[in-house]
Amino acid sequence: MFKICIADDEKWVLESIAQRIKQCKLPVKICGIAQNGLEAYEIYEKVKPDIFFIDISMPICSGLEFVERVRRLDKESSTKFIIISGYDDFEYMKKAIKSGVVNYIMKPIAQKELYETLDEVCRNFEMEREKEWKTGENWKNFKEYSSLQELFSGTVLLIFGEKIAEILRENVAAMEVLRKVEGNYDTCEIIYFHECENMLLLAFHGTVLLEQEIYCIWEKLKVFQEIWLVYKSGREFSLPEIMEKMEVTLNTRFWQGTMHVLSAGQGESTLSIDLSNLERAIENIREEEWKKEITGLVTGIFEKKENNVVLDNFYRSVLILIANKYRQHSYEIPENLTEELYPYALERCMTRQEVQKKLYEYTSIE
Repeated sequence: MFKICIADDEKWVLESIAQRIKQCKLPVKICGIAQNGLEAYEIYEKVKPDIFFIDISMPICSGLEFVERVRRLDKESSTKFIIISGYDDFEYMKKAIKSGVVNYIMKPIAQKELYETLDEVCRNFEMEREKEWKTGENWKNFKEYSSLQELFSGTVLLIFGEKIAEILRENVAAMEVLRKVEGNYDTCEIIYFHECENMLLLAFHGTVLLEQEIYCIWEKLKVFQEIWLVYKSGREFSLPEIMEKMEVTLNTRFWQGTMHVLSAGQGESTLSIDLSNLERAIENIREEEWKKEITGLVTGIFEKKENNVVLDNFYRSVLILIANKYRQHSYEIPENLTEELYPYALERCMTRQEVQKKLYEYTSIE
């Protein structure tokens, strides 16, 4: 569903264009109208539409001045501008094209011309977006995204499943699941986690998805494989803080019988973890002892589901302990061990056994 705004200083023209757009029956939605250049810029900032019909001779600032201002102040704008004009003037058209206008419609507007113009813009959008999804060009990196401090309003979905990133990049049907979240596809950012194919964060800016819609996304995606989905909807919340809660919530996947759609929450655990025996075993290079310690500690955590809140801290603490031993013995710390110290440290583990196996492998300093 593509968002459209319209700006024209004549009210009857605005109403006429809006009615004609509806008659086209294309996947578009009118999200704002304006009667001068100032109002046009205000609704542009608020809506960030996909398509903007703009009259060339509006008061306060002309249509072309408005387009040039948007292009100058918003370098990343992807809005397609269609100029409406009563002037059959080549110089106007040439300047419009130079300003980044995609088309130029003459008044009085013919329905056939409006339909063909709008249909072409929509089809071009579809092709551009399909290319972006397939190549991952619109995917952001978690390291950069998690550093954002501004408050977030909308819905975030954390999706976990084996090679889920690869599936969404290469499977058109999987991509369509998110496309068909009506009116939300264009506001969705995809955040990628440290080259990990098992996890993606989807951020729907300004759109609060209902629980029913979230379950619908999960139901459709689970057709491709088993996935877990952690969600948070609301207004004015700290995104980094919620992402931490999502990490903790997702850890329940290691316990059998866990629901696959989960609301982000912190939870509590009174479990106390003492690593002193493990540290001594590693220091003395006693493999049997450190494996026994790791097995005992992991078993203790997995005795209760609420202990999922300490799992990441435990995992990272053991890895830090091991990394320190590498330094003390003048060994080079393995690159993959360093990567495991990032947030979402358990992103590559699918089972409890994998968690334990990784700790065994890193502990063995040869």
